[in-house]
Amino acid sequence: MSSRPSPSQRLHRGCVMLILLTFTLACTACTSPSRPQNGDSASVDATARTVVHSRGTTTVASVPERIVALSSSWADTVIAFGRTPVGVGSIAGISSTGGHFPWQGDYASTSVTLTLLGAPAYEQIAALAPDLILADYSARDAAVYNALSAIAPTIAPLASTGYVDPWRTQVSILGQIFNETDRAERLITDTDNAIADVARRHPNLAGRTFLIATARPGTIGLIASDTDPAASLFVELGMHMDSEIVAQPNEATRTNIAVENALPMMGADLLLIQGQAALLKASIPGWGNLPAVRSGAVAPIDGPLSAALSDPSVLAIAYLLRALEPQLRQVGSAAL
Repeated sequence: MSSRPSPSQRLHRGCVMLILLTFTLACTACTSPSRPQNGDSASVDATARTVVHSRGTTTVASVPERIVALSSSWADTVIAFGRTPVGVGSIAGISSTGGHFPWQGDYASTSVTLTLLGAPAYEQIAALAPDLILADYSARDAAVYNALSAIAPTIAPLASTGYVDPWRTQVSILGQIFNETDRAERLITDTDNAIADVARRHPNLAGRTFLIATARPGTIGLIASDTDPAASLFVELGMHMDSEIVAQPNEATRTNIAVENALPMMGADLLLIQGQAALLKASIPGWGNLPAVRSGAVAPIDGPLSAALSDPSVLAIAYLLRALEPQLRQVGSAAL
């Protein structure tokens, strides 16, 4: 076997370096903080953590107990540490009832109304008396971030570009905030192993291409960079984006094109289609002859699966990979 590190391992090493760069510990004593027992944050040393993000820095003075998580990936990460957010963001048509998703298990929290790109419901959030807000993409806007910060310390999206944050970085950040870095490491390792296992079971994915698209009347939204967290998962499986997709002009890592210009991008071996997938079938000339269509590697993505794909997390990835198993098995099997 080769001794070269896997894509997951290389990404994890990059994540560790990012955490070392973006975290500073403001220690009031030279002793190490105590580890929480069974999620009891009261036993944890209140050493401050300063998180660097796209709107500046946020200092978390003590282990938070009332967290509002506005993105599904942040909510998943809190839950993965055995804790319950008091509020979770919910987008009509995407989130399930109460903002909960199947991979999260049963837990009680308040749903906070979100829109795709608008401001969250500030009054709902304030009523929950949070001591930490883990914001969604809307907090990249200064006005939204300032309004949330007036309620409680707020962590904005971590990078200045992109729509969602890398799941490994989210796990590492909360591991620091909760004083549970060992648990964070285990969560990352377990998920890395699950991804690597799928890649081993599906050698047919190596070198194949994929497309992640959202179909709407007249336009198609594309993930146009393999650095986008949604795309990175498939890169770790050994796949890559077609050069026609990467060459598209885009802001951040996602862009929109007219349906009539989409045909050159549709030759990918795996098509992951969110939204109105039937529109593509009716609008793309020669749809039935596309490689992914011929091989049975077209995956309609809707409901909770859309959140798992668009905003992957330490909990959602396993759910997503299980759901896509039939399509992953078929990649590259089209008759020539």
